Amino acid sequence: MIFKKLTITEGLFKKEIAFDEKSNLIFSDKNSRGKTTLLRFMLYALGYPIPMTKGIKIDKFQTGLEVNVNQRQMHLFRSANILTLRSDGKETIFTLPVENEDLLNVIYGISDKNITKNLLGSFYFDQEKGWTLLNRGTVIGKIKLNIEELMRGLAKKNCDSLIDRRDALSKQIHRYKTMFNIAEYKKQVSREIMTDDGLTYNEELERALNGLFYKRNALEREIGQIDSIIRQNNSFVKYIAGARIVVVNSDGIEIPVTENTIKGSPDNTQLTLARKNIKLAELSEIKGQIKNLSLKRKETNLLWDVKEIVEKFDRDVSNMEIDARAVENILKKLEQEKRDINTQIEELTRKDNESIMRIHTDVLKYAEQLGLNEIVEKKEKYIFTRELAGLSGAILHKLVFAFKMAYIKEIAMVTELKLPIILDSPKGSEVDDENISAMMNILKDDFSDHQIILSSIFNDYQFDFNKIIEIKVKLMSDAILATNLGEV
Repeated sequence: MIFKKLTITEGLFKKEIAFDEKSNLIFSDKNSRGKTTLLRFMLYALGYPIPMTKGIKIDKFQTGLEVNVNQRQMHLFRSANILTLRSDGKETIFTLPVENEDLLNVIYGISDKNITKNLLGSFYFDQEKGWTLLNRGTVIGKIKLNIEELMRGLAKKNCDSLIDRRDALSKQIHRYKTMFNIAEYKKQVSREIMTDDGLTYNEELERALNGLFYKRNALEREIGQIDSIIRQNNSFVKYIAGARIVVVNSDGIEIPVTENTIKGSPDNTQLTLARKNIKLAELSEIKGQIKNLSLKRKETNLLWDVKEIVEKFDRDVSNMEIDARAVENILKKLEQEKRDINTQIEELTRKDNESIMRIHTDVLKYAEQLGLNEIVEKKEKYIFTRELAGLSGAILHKLVFAFKMAYIKEIAMVTELKLPIILDSPKGSEVDDENISAMMNILKDDFSDHQIILSSIFNDYQFDFNKIIEIKVKLMSDAILATNLGEV
């Protein structure tokens, strides 16, 4: 597979970068010029769900990519999630990421998904994760590499039924673990849960407010009644006074009946007014309490809403009928069954698999060239190792290179697909010039018929690059991209 030309377009902005079929160095004398961005644009244009570097919203750009795969010429045009592939006079439109697997099958000419889904992790060394990714893990974004899948694909071994059963068991195990956790949680809340007669804080607050509202309403009614009595008394006195009644005392003196001569009238009025004032003071106090409690309820409403949800959940959990011991027993059986199936998958993957033998042989060969003789075990199962803890940055860096070169070589042998080799910033992790030279020699000796694309801030590699693409200012600006063969 060969990258021929990449076109990046946004509005009136357009950038074209052509690549040599053999070897390319993407160079800038400083970081953050756009080298990694260029590599990711290439993979994005190929249809992969690639996250872009900081400051670049990749879905705003349209890309065009020309690639050759085993004498087939393809033109890919991508705009956001729509990719159009033109080849052999035919045009096919793919919607990504839904049809990503179908697209990759067409591009690589390989129908086995166990191979195609692991190709990127074999030939692309991302500067962030690529130099620590040995045989399992994240390539970039959500794209994964899994050596077991790759080995099954190369050996044409079908374990789909077992894998489906294992995946179904994983889902069941997850459910039963959730049930078991709930059962354990139930034990805890059963000791702490409140009684049915208990009240939550909000319930107590509402009860207090309702009591205050009742008192307020009662006081307002009583004050209203007092006002009514005062009005009735005043009306009665005015009525009597208005009747112009005259009374005669024991001395025969005539006394007109007025508001001032009605005995007890002023005293009764003052007494009633005093009673009203007392009630008004009580009402003012009650209203103050209502205001304070209402404000408190408002300030803590969200918090206590959440608390009440939790309390309700606790009550619901405490009422569940879950047999923790039965759930635990089922869980143990499911986990054992899953382990047994994993063992079967592993045995089927490794049994009579010539790809495993050849890859291990090549890993040993490249490890020796890189000075890793004491690191790599002589047993073939070593290529499935998970024992990476304790490996220094430089050792892991070189070991990853050895593993992936072995993958690329085996993929070419089995599928006749010669993958490009994309190395983003190979100088790192304390790798010295001697080791870099050894890596370059491996590329010269065993991969001279593969396209090499190397990105770096160094241009002193002991490798005769056919083309040097220099990013002078910024990839996404109008800066010139220059090569030793002229301008791009």
